[in-house]
Amino acid sequence: MRNCQLTVPALMFSLLATGVSPANADASISFYRDIMPLFAKHGCSAGSCHGNANGKGGFKLSLRGENPCQDASTLTDKLPNRRVSTDDPDLSLLLRKPAKLTDHEGGEKFTVQSESYQLLQKWIAEGAHQDVGSAPKLTKLEATPAEQIL
Repeated sequence: MRNCQLTVPALMFSLLATGVSPANADASISFYRDIMPLFAKHGCSAGSCHGNANGKGGFKLSLRGENPCQDASTLTDKLPNRRVSTDDPDLSLLLRKPAKLTDHEGGEKFTVQSESYQLLQKWIAEGAHQDVGSAPKLTKLEATPAEQIL
């Protein structure tokens, strides 16, 4: 099990979910900032799916990503090279099942051409590193316009 300390609030803001690209497209993929929100976006960490108290199909994530340390360990430490294969990312069940390349009770969540698939594939190819304690943190959130009269 990894030494994982969560030093940031469990509340995550997802650039992916809003369709906004990261400022530096060549930057490494962040498990905390990019991958965890992807699970939420596709419902993987919901109570009706792998966030269920018992998980689904032998795979369990924390409910709505409340424990990213545990989720990182589940993905990379348990059943190594099966759920996540850094040697050949395209063989990873984490990609194959939601893209419906292998049987998946939850159905197709995204296609091979989708941004979600490409993001997961890149994260796995980069070594599937978890950065829960060291990921960049949100320091400011601005809404524009600051005021609006209705």
